[in-house]
Amino acid sequence: MSVFFRAALGFVILFFSPAVFALNILMYHHVANDTPPSTSTRVDVFQEHLDYLQDHHEVVDLLWAIEEIQAGRELPENAVAITFDDAYRNIYTTAWPMLQEADFPFTLFTATFAVDQGSRLMMTWDMHREMHAAGVTILNHSHRHEYLVRSERYDDAWLNDAMTSIRTAQQRLEEELGTTLPKVLAYPYGEYNDLLQAALREEGYELAFGQHSGGVGEFSDWMALPRYAAGGIYANLNTLRPKLRSRPLPVEFPLVDPVTNNRTPELRVRVLENLDVGWHAVQCFSGGGEPLPTQLEDGWLITQTESPLREGRQRYNCTAPSRSQSGVYYWLSQQWLINQGPADR
Repeated sequence: MSVFFRAALGFVILFFSPAVFALNILMYHHVANDTPPSTSTRVDVFQEHLDYLQDHHEVVDLLWAIEEIQAGRELPENAVAITFDDAYRNIYTTAWPMLQEADFPFTLFTATFAVDQGSRLMMTWDMHREMHAAGVTILNHSHRHEYLVRSERYDDAWLNDAMTSIRTAQQRLEEELGTTLPKVLAYPYGEYNDLLQAALREEGYELAFGQHSGGVGEFSDWMALPRYAAGGIYANLNTLRPKLRSRPLPVEFPLVDPVTNNRTPELRVRVLENLDVGWHAVQCFSGGGEPLPTQLEDGWLITQTESPLREGRQRYNCTAPSRSQSGVYYWLSQQWLINQGPADR
């Protein structure tokens, strides 16, 4: 990259080492052969994932790895963390023994209402306590697993309902496990907005996880951390491998509310210089794979769909190739929730 090109783009200088400061996180729901295909990873496929991770990656504890990144300390090369959402019983009966055999740490995000109701699909509290005693990290996934930010009015009543669900889950987890837990949340359905993030920070939450794709780096938005889905159509190891090798695209995340009435939202992020990123070849796509007009202008990466997005959860994905490693890409995902109502603020 020439001096002229750097000056023209106005890059912020940041020499980013992906082996030191990068983490990819996998997200699972069911590990079973008889559960809904869209959220399930077949048992044989899950074993393929574990075998591949054993041979090519270092599986690390989620919270430890993020603390290391935030402190600027070195992570193992090709670090990956494993997470599960909802606390389905097959995680206890099927996935956990397989993970124990592989000696892999993992994190479970529990939605507590279904557990309290004694659903046959969910782990019991005794199962939770057994996992917790064995060192499994168990964290908050809300109480009723509702759509926290799908509302026609973002008023005090809405925010109180959302925070009550989160507070109730934290209380139930701590009561049943008999310990104080870190204030960490996985958003139900991965959906959030700026008001909920602000309320969580005031409540003492320091980390929150979505369901958009990408890796974690020292420049990440700690209240909207991405994870790669590893179930349903995303369980195929052939398509999962390059994601596990990917690196987070070095950008300063914008102060943008992902909940919007605008069906053609613009994503504008300031890029951070990294000499390994092939910025000249950056491409952005809609979640459906439609190429998006993309430009680099005065140190900003700018992309925006020309085709109106449908209501509901959508995303933009941007990738740029590594200059030093063939087949390795830097990855950025921005989630949008195209609101179905007037969204008074």
